[in-house]
Amino acid sequence: MTSPNPMNVRRLGVRLDGSLERNSSHCKVVGSVPFTVFRTQFIHQSPMDLEKAAKKASRSKNLSLTLDNDDVEVLREEVQREFVGARVQNVQSFSEYIERRALSAQPYSLPPQSLYTPDSVLVRLINVEKGGYIEEEPEGEGSLGLCTCWFMPGSVIINTDAETQCAALFETYKRLSSQSHEAMRAGDPHELERLKSLKQRLDVLAITVELHFEAQLSWAKHSFWVRNRKGIKHSGLSINNSDDPMISVVNSILQRFPTLKASLHPKARQATDEHPLTLGSLSQYVACLCLGLGGLQKGKIPDDMDPDELDGLRQKALDWTETLATTLGDHLTSRNSVASTPQVLAALGAMGHAVLYEKTQGNPLSLSAAIQRLSQIDWTKGQRWIGVALKLTTEGQFSQAGGAKEWTSRIYSALVTPSHPLYGQITRSSAATAPVLMPTLASPSTSANDPSLP
Repeated sequence: MTSPNPMNVRRLGVRLDGSLERNSSHCKVVGSVPFTVFRTQFIHQSPMDLEKAAKKASRSKNLSLTLDNDDVEVLREEVQREFVGARVQNVQSFSEYIERRALSAQPYSLPPQSLYTPDSVLVRLINVEKGGYIEEEPEGEGSLGLCTCWFMPGSVIINTDAETQCAALFETYKRLSSQSHEAMRAGDPHELERLKSLKQRLDVLAITVELHFEAQLSWAKHSFWVRNRKGIKHSGLSINNSDDPMISVVNSILQRFPTLKASLHPKARQATDEHPLTLGSLSQYVACLCLGLGGLQKGKIPDDMDPDELDGLRQKALDWTETLATTLGDHLTSRNSVASTPQVLAALGAMGHAVLYEKTQGNPLSLSAAIQRLSQIDWTKGQRWIGVALKLTTEGQFSQAGGAKEWTSRIYSALVTPSHPLYGQITRSSAATAPVLMPTLASPSTSANDPSLP
């Protein structure tokens, strides 16, 4: 690395104070800057706009890189992925989260902006033990302590991680600016003052920066791959995500019904004997209660649900769960009952939708009729449920293979359709009431995963 002249950098360069880490592959400085500094001196425009510019110029990914100041589009193309499909939606969703939480004095979380530059960076350690603010040339490897670094304005800098959130920050800035112009044209001083306050909060919002340098382009590609492909897979569901309307309804249910809460492992992907319920299965239950069988395909309720509508859903969820808890009793929390399985919970949620949401549309299934039908069912795992919600393996074990997506529609039809043959099969009055020797339940390793989780 050829370092620029320190005096020129001091006069013209961009400064970042933070902590320095160094190893054989690259250096990293971690610090924090206000968003107004971040958008004017680190990342100069939205990554989405950079991508549009690259497509407009029809640049080839095979183009030989000459990393000058105007090649940031090419460098980004070499490292990052495109903004298409769900990623574009994620930008908008996170932008709304920033305005709703980060700019409204609410608890929030923003990931560090992991940045990479192939350009020169000057670093000096700060040693306060030698009598004040003394800068030293960094030596050795590892965590080397507090430092100040400078890089030249116009340096090529791209994200290797958290680019979606970076685009969301710019999207928030552009939206507030556009709305401010509209308020100005409309002559609305109150709205203009509100937007001005939000923009001021955004400009001073602290952005944690990881600036990586003294590294080859291959390292930047590797860093992107590791963080996006080799990270720990997760369902996207968290019991602590109070900002998710579906999770907030699930939490309300768990607070009202301690027996359900005791039967849930909030982080487990699969049911166990001790915890037969999962966050995924309860979330699917709420989605189907809200949307009917459509909740099975969507897997969630709308993130932007009106607060009054969400409160209505929450109350219906509590009322319907009360009905189920009273009618089914321990079957809701028993590993030996089909009622605790994801596919049956989803069907019960859809049944609740038919009773509570569709009654104004001439739906013949009243609450009293639903309770009567539910009370006639034998919920114990047994032969009567084979072909309805369970399969029998060659080892003689009951299996949930196929999960909610395969079984829920069939179960729902049996629950709500008068004189349905499958309803007759699962009721206690059916011919299947002869004693059935219960096979050993399939172990978690052979049972299907909770289908609402990847």
